[in-house]
Order: sequence, then structure tokens, then C-alpha cells
Amino acid sequence: PAGVPPPPSGPPPGSKCGIHKSGRGSQAAGPLLDCSWCLWLRQDLPEKNWEDAQKQLHSSVRSAEAFWQLHRSVRPASTLCNADYSFFVEGLTPAREDPKLQTGGRWLLAFSVGSPTSRSYVPEEHFAGLVDAVWQAALLALLGSRFEDSAEGGRRACGVAISLRGGRAAAAGEEEDIQAGPGLSAKLALWLRDADDKDRVMAVGRSFREALEAAVPDASRGPRCGWRLAFDCFQRRAVTMRL
Repeated sequence: PAGVPPPPSGPPPGSKCGIHKSGRGSQAAGPLLDCSWCLWLRQDLPEKNWEDAQKQLHSSVRSAEAFWQLHRSVRPASTLCNADYSFFVEGLTPAREDPKLQTGGRWLLAFSVGSPTSRSYVPEEHFAGLVDAVWQAALLALLGSRFEDSAEGGRRACGVAISLRGGRAAAAGEEEDIQAGPGLSAKLALWLRDADDKDRVMAVGRSFREALEAAVPDASRGPRCGWRLAFDCFQRRAVTMRL
């Protein structure tokens, strides 16, 4: 997508090199993005409230090079265990309670390792690869302003999030960080600041679906019934549109 050059040379994106906690290098040289972005991690822990469970992993990034540095330095989305990654415009919190998002909503894609007859079913052997592919596709489409209308002005799409639930953390000595199982599921979300213009929201949803289809062209590796999206409207607290 425009505005996001390919990654510089180095370890492949998603290499397991741990979470980078230092803010140094977050404004690395290179083409500037249209705004600054922050990566958040939320762990679903019963002993923690929502605010304590969610934390920003890194200082904000503003350049394409800084984005790729950050993308390389955190563990792949597929290794999350009952946790979320969120990548949002700086100044916004990845929560519908944020006052700046009250009139917005989010396009949702859900898929899971479960019943083969489920519409969202993904074979266990394809699950991790699908998580990482759709997460990177959503990030690049967002940063490349794929969802924006140049005549509209401003930025409607303000963040993406990926949530994994179920499975289990690996035992000591196991290679993988999460083990797939019947209850393992994922949810990908594209967040919008406002949802007042239904036609524009639908256009964003179609563009989102096109980005996912391009990232995973082999339909056998995607959800059983294809890329079925639902729009969750925050004001109405309900799904108001489907694709």
C-alpha cells in the first residue's frame, strides 16, 4: 500500500525475538507516515481490571522504518494466548469507551479452530499462518491509507486489533508459544472514528475484505465460508451491517 515501503533488510518480520520495551529508534529515519501510531497489548487476566491489563508496548512510531522495526521486535500475533494486540493512532485508547470513538464502530472478522461445519472454521494447521497474514495485511492497509477518501479529509480508520482466545500457553521447552485446540479462536477488528455515513462505512468494509482476500488468496486457508464481516456500531451497541 502507498506510504509503507517494504521492510528493510534484517530478520524476517515476525521473528521470535521477544517484546522490545525500549522507545529508542521509534522515530527512525525514512518516509514519514501521516500520523503517529502506538502498539498496545492487553492480557485477559482475571486478577487485573481492564486498565491494568492493557499497556502500550512502545513509544509512538511515525516513520515507515520505525514501523518495521517495531513489527520485527514483537512476537507474532499468532503466539498471543488470551491476549490482544491493538495498533492505534496516538492519542486514542483501543476501547469503545474512549470519548473520541463514541460515534464510531468496528468491522469484525472472526474465525476459529472448532466444528468443521462452522462458517468461521479454519483447519488447525492453517490457524497460526492465517492470524499472522491477516494481522499484517490489516496493518499495512491501515498505514497505507487504503480506507481513506482523499476528498473526505481527516482519518476515519483509526486502528486495528487482533484478539486470540482459547488454546494454552506452551510448557517449558516447547517450541511454540501457544498450542491450538478446539476452543482456539481469533477476532480481527478495523476501528473507525465515526459511523454516521453508512455508504462510506460499507465502502471501508469492502476495502477491508479486499485486503484480506489479497493477503490470503488460497481460499482453503481462510475461513470455511469466506471473509464474512460484521460491523459493530458503538452508538447502537449492535451489529448494523454485514458483508
